[in-house]
Amino acid sequence: MPFTVIRRDDLSLADLCRLDREGQSVTKTPHPGNIYLNNLAVAKLGLRLLFHDRTFGRKDLNFHPHKVIRDGESETIADPDVMMTHARVLHPSRLVDDHFPVGERVAHCHLNALAEAVPGVRMRLYSEFLVEHEELVHEVLDLCSSVIIPPKQGWKRVVGEDGRTSVRDLTTWRQIVSEGIYGLRGKTAGWVMPNVFNILMDGVIEALQFKTSDVYHLSGPDMVVYIKTLEGLLNTLYEKLVGRIPGLPEEVRFHVVPVASMRLVTTLDRADKLNRLVGLYLQLRDENREVGATLQAVTSSEDRGILIREWATRRKFLQGELRAAAKECPEIFYDITHGTFVSQHDVIDRGGVYVHPWGIENPVSAVAKAMQDLQSLFEQ
Repeated sequence: MPFTVIRRDDLSLADLCRLDREGQSVTKTPHPGNIYLNNLAVAKLGLRLLFHDRTFGRKDLNFHPHKVIRDGESETIADPDVMMTHARVLHPSRLVDDHFPVGERVAHCHLNALAEAVPGVRMRLYSEFLVEHEELVHEVLDLCSSVIIPPKQGWKRVVGEDGRTSVRDLTTWRQIVSEGIYGLRGKTAGWVMPNVFNILMDGVIEALQFKTSDVYHLSGPDMVVYIKTLEGLLNTLYEKLVGRIPGLPEEVRFHVVPVASMRLVTTLDRADKLNRLVGLYLQLRDENREVGATLQAVTSSEDRGILIREWATRRKFLQGELRAAAKECPEIFYDITHGTFVSQHDVIDRGGVYVHPWGIENPVSAVAKAMQDLQSLFEQ
């Protein structure tokens, strides 16, 4: 297939950093807003963040962009029904004094705070990205205009100058061009590009920029779930481009790395808490493996029984220690939809971001398993 989506649980953040240093295309596309620990880790490691800003507070239960989250509290500072490209700070924040001047763009305020929390962060807004490549984007859309897209994934939203959207009936490509596509060719209102094209543009632009067929995309909790359902449509769209855009490879392999479970991250002032938690988890895992190997070598049923009883006592002790350590590190067990997580607004006052080395070096599948085990202990 010309546009292949490949899930990559086998890669680690260290692998992705290495690919980035080697000049490969490695990007994460979160939303501007309150940046939770997993994305703060990606920022801290120096990987590129492309903030998709065509979002709304009322729908975005991941980043809650119309709010400020700090110290486990949240407050509304912008209209949740206005797109983040337009949303302005409506009143001063009581939680954050200096990053949210009234009248400023909310997205910029959140990202300015991120830049202070993680100095040197590599980031930009998706709107800026589209403007930089707008002629290519328009060419791609024009070449794909003959593809019949299901209504659910197709052109249907129009945004006004006030940042509010309405749903329109399916129309022709000629009419869309006539009325204008928001963000392209100076349009500050108009048709909003469907998400399937956002993904297609990621693959096309990255493939051309990096002269590669392999694009690595770090997925949050959502894309990894829905992207496979779009693969057939992405292939149909990409087929319209091959041979018609100079330099575009005949195939793009879109590697989706589900990094959202990598939560072994905290603020620098709490690094000792996280270190103890991970250390105890690895100790319990390693001792369990050692006992398992020893049991296989023991032939006496009596000796096996003694070893099993001794290990049961030891394991119960270690699990108790691990459970207590998990309770001491509650910030890594966040539910982003609750909007009470540690954000960049906390990091500024707490020394920076700390990412545990084991979480960096090991495949995301192994880290996800560790988080699952720790979550079950934390909830006991």
